[in-house]
Amino acid sequence: MTKIFFWPLIFFLFLAGCSQKEIQKDADIPQQKEVDAMPGWYTHPPENSDTLFYGIGRGTTPDAAAEAARKDLNERISDDLLARCRIHEKRVKRYLTESQTRTLHRRLEKFHVKDIKMLKSERRPEGYIVLVGAGRADLAKPLKRKVIRRLVPIEERWHAVRTSNILVRYKTLNEAKKKIRELLPDYLVASAIEPFSKNITSRVEEALPYFDRMERSLKKRLSFCIEPAETPALELFSEAVEKALTKENYPVVTSDGVKKDTICILVEGVLDHHSSADTHMLSASIDLKLREPHRHVIEKRHYVVTGTSSKSGMRALQKATQALEKQLREGFPFSE
Repeated sequence: MTKIFFWPLIFFLFLAGCSQKEIQKDADIPQQKEVDAMPGWYTHPPENSDTLFYGIGRGTTPDAAAEAARKDLNERISDDLLARCRIHEKRVKRYLTESQTRTLHRRLEKFHVKDIKMLKSERRPEGYIVLVGAGRADLAKPLKRKVIRRLVPIEERWHAVRTSNILVRYKTLNEAKKKIRELLPDYLVASAIEPFSKNITSRVEEALPYFDRMERSLKKRLSFCIEPAETPALELFSEAVEKALTKENYPVVTSDGVKKDTICILVEGVLDHHSSADTHMLSASIDLKLREPHRHVIEKRHYVVTGTSSKSGMRALQKATQALEKQLREGFPFSE
């Protein structure tokens, strides 16, 4: 009786074990097929290269997949450019303002590519998957052209004044430095996308140190001489000019110290004094004539200043001279 019961039990356990294995096997097959069916370019998308940026996306329609890929592409480009730009920044960092640096980083964080290349696409049961790309050269080209278009006139202008008087050279040099600084953000973005040729890189990155050296050299040779004014009142404005130059560390010499690279300044003008019961007001229309020693006027600057006082006309005149000095300290003699 025991044997009759024992064999059916063994047979039942054997069938149960086989059935459980078949269920587990059937459960594993679809999952494995799903993983294997996803292409490698989607599960392991290519890294950004020296020529292409890549992005992947999926969506229920081809357009939705492409838009998702564009978003992924832009994020990967931003990360790439920020990393590369920080390397390039180190070489010109001292010439960038904090504002320029912040603006540059925000620009890279929001970098947006309009034109993308569809590299691969595949229709899936759940929708579409795509791989897109954007060429570094294509993205960099417009920016590189912009940088070169701005760089060339700066260089040409500087070379054109190499034999001009020292004031023109100094002024042109300061303008060149300002313009080179202004093009640095575009230069850094373009360099991060695709490096410039060595020729352009050296022309941009070596320009500012070169202009710094030239500025020091010219400043050592540059001096000013304030010529006697026609009236005591205008002489006060001459003193204001001298104070402005001295505070900016420009040497001011007497007529005995005039040299080839000395710029002589003559103050001329018309003063208009008005007074009421309790107020004195002085308006001054001032002309500064700049010339080389014993030569014609090379530049003429015009300023209008006023001074008011409840005490006296002399106090109003002093305030007008202070107003002129303040204006002159905002870049004179190299700003218009």
